[in-house]
Amino acid sequence: MIAARLGVRSAAADATLAALGGTVAATAAGVAWTPPDRDAARIHVHHARRPLRGADHALVDAVAELRDHGGDAALVASQRLVTHEGEHAILGRITGHLDGARFELHVAVVIGGESYAELHVLARQPGLFAGFRDLAVELVLGYELGLGALRRRRCVYQPPPGWTATDAHRATVWRAPDHDRRHGVITIADAAPLRSDGADGAAAAAIAACGFAVDATPPLRAAITTRAGLRGDYVEVAARDRRRIFEVVTLRDDRYAYQVTMEADVDDLAARRRALEALVESLEPVPAPRRRRVEPTTLAHWAE
Repeated sequence: MIAARLGVRSAAADATLAALGGTVAATAAGVAWTPPDRDAARIHVHHARRPLRGADHALVDAVAELRDHGGDAALVASQRLVTHEGEHAILGRITGHLDGARFELHVAVVIGGESYAELHVLARQPGLFAGFRDLAVELVLGYELGLGALRRRRCVYQPPPGWTATDAHRATVWRAPDHDRRHGVITIADAAPLRSDGADGAAAAAIAACGFAVDATPPLRAAITTRAGLRGDYVEVAARDRRRIFEVVTLRDDRYAYQVTMEADVDDLAARRRALEALVESLEPVPAPRRRRVEPTTLAHWAE
């Protein structure tokens, strides 16, 4: 099974690669497939690349590398995908000419927790172009990171425009453009599998860890639902000197909890809150893995 040796579980990819023939060999970075006509096509799979970075960088780098080797290349299409395991991926198609011949290169990134896999699927014969477009999709959908379905996961959302991001422990921290003069920080925790203490416990823990002593007045609370169907609670507390506000949004679906917090000066609260609300509204639920069909006869040997 050629696809399995590439780290992919896909009957369609197996059938395509079996019809083409070829060999699979280990490389310094992962594994590569080459057909009998080695100039016609190739597939390179790079496992567990680090550090984790924006997926679009791989597409930009591939175009630049082709141009450095004397080819003309352009990214003509890209799409977001979710693998059968429920992992986020991006797949781009690059076209152009290399050594006077047309090519199509499909570059994909499958994003894990602290690393990513990168797949390069190259066709250099026009007769292979259409088939390799489908093959690239199958390889991405079937690629397996093997990290487990329920674990802490980075969230997908629209960042606040103009804000600057930094990594924190199991979170991403966004600071407003004028943060040095006017305090404004939004923190998006990695999505976490649901726990028994629920939203109240998560909000209380966030408030206890905020950067100032809070006022004794009971916090403001409200129930919210996002357009993606995430449901949860909004909690707001004020500093004892009433000059700063801390807000906690805790959302959930049937598998994960999502938390966004904001700390802002009262004087800038309206603008900061608009940024918080837009970000929360854009949050996407963590994708679920595709259920695989199990034939009834699989467990027949257990029958009495």
